[in-house]
Amino acid sequence: MSTALTRRPVLAKLRAPSGRSPLHLICLGLVGLIVAAALLAPWLAPHDPNAVDLGAALAGPSAEHPFGVDAAGRDTLSRILLGARTSLLGPLGVVLFSTVAGVALGTAAAWRGGWLDSVLSRATELVFAFPGMLLAVLVISVYGEGLLALVLALGLAYLPYVSRLTRSLVLAERARPVLDGIDLTVGAGETVALVGESGSGKTLTSRSALGLLPPGAVTEGTVLVSGHDVLALDADRLRALRADTVAMIFQDPRAALNPLRRIGDFLTEGVRSARATSKADALARAVELLDAVGLDETALGKYPGQVSGGMLQRVMIAAALMGDPALLLADEPTTALDVTTQAEVIALLARLRKRFGTGLLFVTHDLDLAAAISDRVYVMYAGRIAEAGPAEALFAGPRHPYTAALLASTPRLTTPGGPLSAIPGQPPDLRTSLTGCAFAARCPLATEVCEQSVPEPRPAEETAAHLAACHHSDRLAAEGSVVDA
Repeated sequence: MSTALTRRPVLAKLRAPSGRSPLHLICLGLVGLIVAAALLAPWLAPHDPNAVDLGAALAGPSAEHPFGVDAAGRDTLSRILLGARTSLLGPLGVVLFSTVAGVALGTAAAWRGGWLDSVLSRATELVFAFPGMLLAVLVISVYGEGLLALVLALGLAYLPYVSRLTRSLVLAERARPVLDGIDLTVGAGETVALVGESGSGKTLTSRSALGLLPPGAVTEGTVLVSGHDVLALDADRLRALRADTVAMIFQDPRAALNPLRRIGDFLTEGVRSARATSKADALARAVELLDAVGLDETALGKYPGQVSGGMLQRVMIAAALMGDPALLLADEPTTALDVTTQAEVIALLARLRKRFGTGLLFVTHDLDLAAAISDRVYVMYAGRIAEAGPAEALFAGPRHPYTAALLASTPRLTTPGGPLSAIPGQPPDLRTSLTGCAFAARCPLATEVCEQSVPEPRPAEETAAHLAACHHSDRLAAEGSVVDA
């Protein structure tokens, strides 16, 4: 796979329906009537909704009380109208507040950058870290009860999501290529690990093999899967490729499965629609794969909420194998699992890879895990491949300062007491054009040439397959020590 990617987002695509049936018009009229009644509730309500008349409690409908009265003698119609008004204005206020404030903050952070971006980003992360219920209690304690306090509490809870989304969209409009000159291969029956910090482009690289690129993305190069250029396929051929050639295991299985559909439906509907497979054959294949991942056929009749996270990840693996793919993409499939279940899933993937001969691209932050399961490793930084090579050679003798710094910052039981090692600084902002090495600002070996020219991958003397995009890779190898991060 060799490609460059620049993201140019499409903010919205609207398509009007080709025609309107009478049912559409009736439904639209009913919704409009309800909204109008809610907005005009103070003028339409015949009584004070809180006026109590115990003598008329539970009275039926009458000319004075068309919907009757409740157990406290309050007019039911008035309470419905005023309640609908609150139910309408409350969410509308939350949406307006979070949207206006979030768009303003996100745009300011992305456009101005610098200290303003840092301050707003930290403030957003602080709100993210604050428990929503505790935040609501804090706001209500300050502003008291009422609709305004509710709008502020919920608006503040949603504001970080809008702010971050807006910031990413604005950054994308001004961004350099998100992926730049990626050259990555996965052979049949081979496990290749893709490692690096968050935001380095690992997930986007793996998704490109499925053609799952951001809307409006501009691409150069090719993404070849079994000889087919994914970037050049039309919708039908791309759908066929996803059905039987390449599949993906996502990070969070609960987000990938429909909670209202049974696991059996999730496993079989893809192959039935793509391959015109009969229901009986699809179910038989599902049972076979569930057995392969350590589950029995009773899982077919269960809903996602009825099984554990580890079992759901096994279901995701079975679903990915339903089409006998040549390439399996695993995007941090053990992130949401406990340590014991992680080990079981990793062992399961290794067994299935040998059994079915499937190539595996494993995206992970865990360097020790990558060293244990992979044949080859690619290290990504700022959308580029920093180093690549056989796992044993790369981890035993890293030839790029970034790889060395990652290894040095990995916590170990044998590490002496004191602060953990860390890589100084931050990855380069997407707004920043990179004229030289992307890691230069954080690298202890950086010189003037690192800032002026992009390093080309250079092979190691001992292993030609071990490549490092660093001007000083020979110096690092000669010193034989991990860079002190």
